[in-house]
Amino acid sequence: MRKRVFAAIIVGAVAAVMMGALAACGGSGSSAAASGSAGSSAAQATEFAFFSVVIPEGYEQPQPDKYYVSSKDGGSMSVSVHNTSADELLAVELKDADFAQGDDLQAGDFTWKVAHSDKWKQTYYIADWENGSVEVNVKGVADDEVVKGFLSTLKPAQDAYTKWQQASK
Repeated sequence: MRKRVFAAIIVGAVAAVMMGALAACGGSGSSAAASGSAGSSAAQATEFAFFSVVIPEGYEQPQPDKYYVSSKDGGSMSVSVHNTSADELLAVELKDADFAQGDDLQAGDFTWKVAHSDKWKQTYYIADWENGSVEVNVKGVADDEVVKGFLSTLKPAQDAYTKWQQASK
């Protein structure tokens, strides 16, 4: 758990640096939040340093340099990148007795491995990504269609994993 928190802090710091670099180069580290639902043709992906995703209707990105979205009812979804495989990361999550493995979920370009806790109202969706894995932490979101829409629209940026590795050195 401590490693995940530390990794999230590092990824957040790296993201802030990367967005500053993107802004200095004339790029955009973040676009406005999407309007409409994740499946809507009006929805636009919000660009992060290493990936893009459509923010579901009713959710917002509270700070432009953060890798999470939240709703007024307390639900949140965050994305993190890891240098371990999805199976290795899933094993770490399942060491917590409050989490149980769920059925794999096919959404977007990924097959997501699932670890869920009723006690914490939290689910981890983990998928292999290049030489590591991407993890979506979902807390307090009861609508499976919102989650599936979010997972379906998650797209890595070109050479994202390599950029992430270089930025985290």
